[in-house]
Amino acid sequence: MKSITAAFIVFLTVGSIHMHAQQAPKQSACCSIVEEALVSAGNIKPGMTRADIEKNFVMDGGLNFNATSFYTYRECPLIKIRVDFSTWTPGGEDSPKDIVKSVSEPYLQYPVRD
Repeated sequence: MKSITAAFIVFLTVGSIHMHAQQAPKQSACCSIVEEALVSAGNIKPGMTRADIEKNFVMDGGLNFNATSFYTYRECPLIKIRVDFSTWTPGGEDSPKDIVKSVSEPYLQYPVRD
């Protein structure tokens, strides 16, 4: 009886280790970049400035308006965010002092080329 119990405990232990190994796949380099982008985008909060965003993101090509801009992550231009601003300079050029009103969740899209 003791040998059956010991065998059962070994079976449970090995099975548990095997299941844990299946649940935790190796993380590739691209996953690290995605995770960094998620953290960077998640750190953007209303009240921050355009200059704060441009530390980790660059403006995407195409049409961008003072109140709404699209940015790509510096490390991977396929990762994008949309940022709405309360403009600092009325009707003028983009300013590093423009204030973030809202930011989208990161999404994937090819960069826009001018």
